[in-house]
Amino acid sequence: MKCEGFSQITDLADYLDNNRIIAHYCGFNIMEPLPSYWTYDRCLRQLNNGALKSIMADLVRELYELGIVDASFIGLDSTPVMANTKQNNPKSFAKNKFSKENHPKSDPDCALGVHSASNQHNERRYEFYWGYKSHVLVDCISGLPLYELTTPGNITDSAVAAEILAAADQTVSLKECVFLADKGYDAKIIYNTVKSVYEGEAFIPLNPRGTKASEAISAGNPICAAGLAMHKDGKTTDGREGIRQKFCCPFRQSKTGVCPCNHKNWNNGKKNRGCVKYRIVPTDYRLSMPAREDMAPQHSDDVIYRVAPYCRVSTMSEMQAESFEIQQQYYNEFIAKHPNWTLVRIYADEGISATSVNNRKPLYFSSRYRISVTAAFENSVLIFLREVI
Repeated sequence: MKCEGFSQITDLADYLDNNRIIAHYCGFNIMEPLPSYWTYDRCLRQLNNGALKSIMADLVRELYELGIVDASFIGLDSTPVMANTKQNNPKSFAKNKFSKENHPKSDPDCALGVHSASNQHNERRYEFYWGYKSHVLVDCISGLPLYELTTPGNITDSAVAAEILAAADQTVSLKECVFLADKGYDAKIIYNTVKSVYEGEAFIPLNPRGTKASEAISAGNPICAAGLAMHKDGKTTDGREGIRQKFCCPFRQSKTGVCPCNHKNWNNGKKNRGCVKYRIVPTDYRLSMPAREDMAPQHSDDVIYRVAPYCRVSTMSEMQAESFEIQQQYYNEFIAKHPNWTLVRIYADEGISATSVNNRKPLYFSSRYRISVTAAFENSVLIFLREVI
């Protein structure tokens, strides 16, 4: 069903009934009536999931020994799996379809989940559903899955990442791997697991989680309410956030200075007067990653760079198609502003969903011509992505 993209058992039954040669290769006796819908349904329900996992592990191990997958670049993502209930039917007029108290009776194991209904940066649109999540770890070079885990829909992506990596490492070695994921996996435990356990590197967009970056000078000192750079005033420990750097008012030690904005704490006494701010000192692998605006590589104007942007949209709706054209136009204009950049080609996936391994056409590198990120920059190649999502 997965290989042919069938979402319903009836589609599978009709397909085999109309393609008897494929039914023959599947082991059915085509001289007799094929199994009914209920036979397929009963087979899927009673099939041992452990046996399927064992078969998948054997296949992945064989692919690893043949050199088809090497797990040097791995990616993890999840996709929602809707339960077959009336609550998920958009034409249903039932009240409180997505209330926790209104659990579907037809599928007691499913859970209430939420997923993003748009990949636009300026649009936050989410949809609730009853069902599950399919978490898939893939080999990014070949596009083949290494491990799959199905959980109820209310399980967050980051909660099962370490478990998936540990299970996949039992089949193929993940040592010194490069781990790619979207910002849903931005958690300290994932960074530390990839770094300490597998001696690899994690490339995950930082999730701001509603925080706002405070104004600061290039040295990192925050700006006070009067627009002046604040001074360091020692460090303090916090059991929850670790070590914090304290910054104080620049006029705190002055004998004649006066706060330009007349801060409310200016008259709290010489030792505590003026505003105070704290910043977390990076002590773990995740917090040591630079902020997004600081991650732009420094390039030399004396070197000619070959540039290859990559654009993609998930669906072929009118809005998504417009986004696709805007991305291409932006990259063309952006590259034209740099005289030492040469456009090689704009790579694009138009109308292909990333949530299905069947629809995605991965970028293949043969074992002879595989390149790493480091090798790409050493050969003066720049690769631009809209975002890793």
